[in-house]
Amino acid sequence: MQIVEKFRKPISMLGANLGCAYFTIGARETWPNFDQKKLENEQSNSLDFMLNRSPRRFEVRDHAIVAQAIETSADGTTKVVFNPGTDDEAKAALVSGMTGFGQATEDAIADALHGKERIFVDGIKLAKKANDYNQSELDRVNAFLKILTAQRDAIESTMRANEKKIADYNRTIVDSTPKPGAKEGDSVSIVVAPANSED
Repeated sequence: MQIVEKFRKPISMLGANLGCAYFTIGARETWPNFDQKKLENEQSNSLDFMLNRSPRRFEVRDHAIVAQAIETSADGTTKVVFNPGTDDEAKAALVSGMTGFGQATEDAIADALHGKERIFVDGIKLAKKANDYNQSELDRVNAFLKILTAQRDAIESTMRANEKKIADYNRTIVDSTPKPGAKEGDSVSIVVAPANSED
């Protein structure tokens, strides 16, 4: 009861989220088993082209708040526990004078992406930030695709040029080969004059 009296306003603020949701953010690689593929490629003298890392996608996850409890840890920290005892359990520390929690600040999002436990209640702001990160990754992917497309076009152009050279060569062979049944007069005569000729 003393805890409730001490943190009545923060508890009522957090308690108002019952039936709502909290959000988390995480990054996932878009290339499954990238590290294994990269290692295999290195062991085969880098026969395949490889990125230096897998592109990532930044995903917002929502967790329905269906239960809440209050706990005090051994160090005296008091927390509200959302969904205690479930896979969606999360905790928010109670601090005297707190006016909000779970704000999607740059620092809090960075902490979450570096493995620290952070929960957010501002899903709109969190989703916007996640999509800013996703857009940056998408821009990198598209820039790399542009480079690869230019390289592909250059290789395909060289292939076509090679084929044309051989086709042109073969055509000159065919065009310069006398046709069967050609008369002697139809052949080309080349006259080489002696070096001391007066003509």
